[in-house]
Amino acid sequence: MINSFRDVMRGHVGEGGTSQHHHYRIDTKRKKITQAPMFGPNFDSEFPCIDSRVSCRQNNRLFMLSHTQSKPVVHNNLNEVSSFRFSSGARQTYRYPDAQIPEEHLFVSKPGNAAETDGWGISTALDWQNKKTLLNVFDADHVDDGPVATATLEYFLPLGLYGKFVSQT
Repeated sequence: MINSFRDVMRGHVGEGGTSQHHHYRIDTKRKKITQAPMFGPNFDSEFPCIDSRVSCRQNNRLFMLSHTQSKPVVHNNLNEVSSFRFSSGARQTYRYPDAQIPEEHLFVSKPGNAAETDGWGISTALDWQNKKTLLNVFDADHVDDGPVATATLEYFLPLGLYGKFVSQT
């Protein structure tokens, strides 16, 4: 893992893989478990994130890294962020430029709002051509419009550095 992350950060392309989200139903009365892919066969996704206030409960909004297989990418990594609403089946996707490798997105709610309403998707992305890390902020309801704000660090952070946002109140 350390070597593959180091190679990616140097711009060396490795083997790409596939991963897909599945929906599981557990019927405790019949003692039966069923599984089904959540999305089509050409849509890879990983690192799901929900509003932490609905953790361990039924949720409606999911953020995830993704990749649409029909749109090749030069670095063989997930290259999109997607937002999915279970209630409507609506999915929004923003594709990052080929020189950027996005990392896991976090959902941060706007202060004072109810769970899974207004908020932002926040993530870092490695710009491997310019050797810099970007911090991107997305409007949770308009992910397909792209970042509403971007900050560029003068250096790059190692891939795999994750965070968590916690209210100070």
